[in-house]
Amino acid sequence: MFTTRTLPGDCPAGTTPQTLYSNDLESDISNWSLGGDANADHWEWSFNNAHSGVRAFIANNVRFVGTPQDLLSPTVTIPSTMTTAALSFWNQQSLGGQNGGCIDGAILSISVDSPADFAQVTHGLLTQPYDGIVGAGFDNVLQGLQAWCGNPRPYNDSIVDLTPYIGHTVALKFTMANAHRDETGGPPPSPGWAIDDVKITGCAPN
Repeated sequence: MFTTRTLPGDCPAGTTPQTLYSNDLESDISNWSLGGDANADHWEWSFNNAHSGVRAFIANNVRFVGTPQDLLSPTVTIPSTMTTAALSFWNQQSLGGQNGGCIDGAILSISVDSPADFAQVTHGLLTQPYDGIVGAGFDNVLQGLQAWCGNPRPYNDSIVDLTPYIGHTVALKFTMANAHRDETGGPPPSPGWAIDDVKITGCAPN
């Protein structure tokens, strides 16, 4: 007899999965905030680039840098009765990278019991770690940070460990920011980042 190892985000033996939040983005995006940059470029609830169904959130690449495009989730409470918790979201990327680092970039941040206080998630990226550092010299406001910059990358299921936040109320922020490009250096094809099928699950003892 042998027991297989638990896959990322799955519940171990002796626990039962519970869905704490799930949204396929097809009909209800209440309490999501589709933020934009200083040039009025912003996240869209779009009929393009869906992973499932017909709708997804997309942030288009831009040539001239404003501020980051931020997508904010509703708050979700992770009960203290959970033993583990995880975030799953499907995402597609067309972002500029160079020499093992990033020119454009996308990051995930989380707030804990404070909707206005976000910190980048740098640990617990179970299935899709960041691609590299956003380089200096490109006027990207994310420079110096670890980021995703698939160029291009098809839809992948990103699973993030939320176990450290059990017993707390969290909110998520998906941030995409571009490098500044002149008229001859256009950005990659849009969308730069597409997000779909967002789910937070927990594992409760049997």
